Amino acid sequence: MTKKVSRRFWIITFLLMCMAVGFGVRAIPFIFIGGNGFLNTYDTDTWYTLRQVEVMVSQFPGYPWFDPMTAFPDGKTISWGPLFPFVAGALCLILGATTQPEIVRLTMWISPVLGTLLVPVMYILGKTVWDERAGLVAAGLSTVVSFRFFFLSMYGYVDHHIMELFFSTLFLTVYVVFLSLAKKNPPDIHVPSTLKVPVAVALVSGILYFLALITSTTVLLVIPVIAVFTFVRIVLDYVKDSEPVPLLLLNGIAFSVVTLLLILFGIDGSSFAFTGYSLGLVLVLLSVVAETLVLWVLTRIFQGKPILFVSGIGILALVTAGMALTLPALRSITLSAMQLLFGPSAFSTVVQETLPWSVSTAWANFNLSIVLMAAGLLILVYYCIRERKTEHLFFLVWSAVMLFATVRYRRFEYYSTINIILLAAICITEPFRWAGEGFLNSIRSSIPCLGDATRTADAKTHDSKEDAKKSGTHGKRKNTAEKNRKPPATLIKALCILGIVTVIVMIAVSAIQDVDYANGTSTRRISTDWIESLDWLRGNTPDPGVDYFRIYDRDFSYPEEAYGIMAPWSAGHWITFFSHRIPITNPFQDNLAGPSGAAAYFLSDSEPAASTILTNLGGKYVITDSSLAVDTFSSLVPWQNNSVDVTPYVKWFLVPSGSNPSVLVRENAYDDAYFQSMAVRLHIFDGSLTLPGDVIYIEYTIRTVPSSGETADVNGVAPVITRKVIMNASEAETAMQDFNRNA
Repeated sequence: MTKKVSRRFWIITFLLMCMAVGFGVRAIPFIFIGGNGFLNTYDTDTWYTLRQVEVMVSQFPGYPWFDPMTAFPDGKTISWGPLFPFVAGALCLILGATTQPEIVRLTMWISPVLGTLLVPVMYILGKTVWDERAGLVAAGLSTVVSFRFFFLSMYGYVDHHIMELFFSTLFLTVYVVFLSLAKKNPPDIHVPSTLKVPVAVALVSGILYFLALITSTTVLLVIPVIAVFTFVRIVLDYVKDSEPVPLLLLNGIAFSVVTLLLILFGIDGSSFAFTGYSLGLVLVLLSVVAETLVLWVLTRIFQGKPILFVSGIGILALVTAGMALTLPALRSITLSAMQLLFGPSAFSTVVQETLPWSVSTAWANFNLSIVLMAAGLLILVYYCIRERKTEHLFFLVWSAVMLFATVRYRRFEYYSTINIILLAAICITEPFRWAGEGFLNSIRSSIPCLGDATRTADAKTHDSKEDAKKSGTHGKRKNTAEKNRKPPATLIKALCILGIVTVIVMIAVSAIQDVDYANGTSTRRISTDWIESLDWLRGNTPDPGVDYFRIYDRDFSYPEEAYGIMAPWSAGHWITFFSHRIPITNPFQDNLAGPSGAAAYFLSDSEPAASTILTNLGGKYVITDSSLAVDTFSSLVPWQNNSVDVTPYVKWFLVPSGSNPSVLVRENAYDDAYFQSMAVRLHIFDGSLTLPGDVIYIEYTIRTVPSSGETADVNGVAPVITRKVIMNASEAETAMQDFNRNA
């Protein structure tokens, strides 16, 4: 067996092992399947996606772009693509899974399979962007590192997120492969034979991005990556007096293909909302082609005239900004994008995925890989400045855009996972490249695939040094300069050893976290109380007159017997899937906000006012749970009035600690408005008048804290409890009046 064949054998073996480990860990929740034949995972969007799959199995290949089985009394227009339910529905029909338990069991395997298939994609990406060694390490890390990524690709989680990540990453990988091939064999429009491979790769990239788009338009996050990279690369090519033909070819073919396929797929010609399948989306795609073409024209017109070239770019930027803010269609797209990226929202306090990325969240999901990512980013920036390789520049822009998006909204953590893992791999492997063959020989026998893989990069470095030695004095100067650019040998070896230890700890911590979470699946099921209630709802309430399995048009009108179910928004998809009934609100937050929404209903302190809201929303039944009445009660407030002020319902005080009176700790207490709300009156008091018996009586003073000798959870003026006792309600009322008269 030749060395080349041997290396390939070990690489394939290593990748297959990583895929097996990753798939095995992701499959652990399968063992917790319940008596109903499938896993009742405690999630929201999973059950709506499964509802879509059920419809597609029944009406294949039809897709319900409008769904009357949620968001009563208006129904829901679906704004994301059909690819995930289409693939799931096709697999169910091919494999004969037609009952609900069979459909659920089979569909839940799609996410683990896609998560596993990202392992070889990471290898190809790492090898193309950096080297083979980085690709191998990135592939290995992707099996367990990133808890967010693991959660989205675990058995039991059914949603389009992992599929959109898979196809968008595959698109960007093929994109950078094109750049690498074009650098080695530049395409020449005058020599047709040089265009065959580049054109084929560009076509494939366009098809892959189309697949990503019809999974979810969230993959528009990729467009800024391409746009920024295109601008920077063409400007650098102009400075070097190089023709930007490869980018013109790549962007022109890829995004023209996407646009054509999207038009054939079907778009809404009356809308410019870029988050849906509309003319706005087409304009966004064509803007990349236009940008590339215009920049190329400027390089041709102003060749050798840098001042005019820069002026042309400035004028172009001003004209583009003016059009974006004045033309109605472009203005709508621009304002929507700016609001998405920079607009504040009170709802971020209650919709966790819209919160900014925090250090604690980053550490919880990535642990030590965050540190390695930061170091890898510095290494990447250094080589971008030093070598100006196209692949390095592209990955730097890609990483910067994804990290910016994630810092703005933590929901994009799963997108930045690809960049964080590969940057960590660069940080881990780069010291080994500095060390060269000598250090690697000592570990090659124990890790043959890694050792052989490193030979391809390090042998070239070694051979170039040998050639330099043979070239005389000039070669010696070059060799000396190369050595001077490297850190000291002792430091390099220390970094290598530190990298090995860090990787072992990082993988161990990540694997334990993933396995523990998977093994805890039984504690994250939908409660039996909810399942029983949902079963009761389906069997003991009138049929709403809407066929669960039928596909309806957007002009659908509900029959007279139709009605809605008022319930916590988190339970909306459960009601649709398990009960085949129509929730008023849902995890999409339909009919939740405003003074006449579901949040206002549950916060209302007036039964007539609440009944009016319920009647206007077509509600016939109301469901409450302890989470709504206690755990998530305060999250209703922003949806009612766009404010985060919960003081009418919950007030906070400082109280001396029981173990040390000089230590003041913060304590919350429910106020009267809380007990008067419909959520509490319905759930805790069963909708009946309840007179208080014993109550908590509190006396407090407002003063500056902490005073001398004290420590406190807050600084400044605060209410401090001086007396807290339990007493009869009537006695407490008398005591309160006496205290207030003499306060």
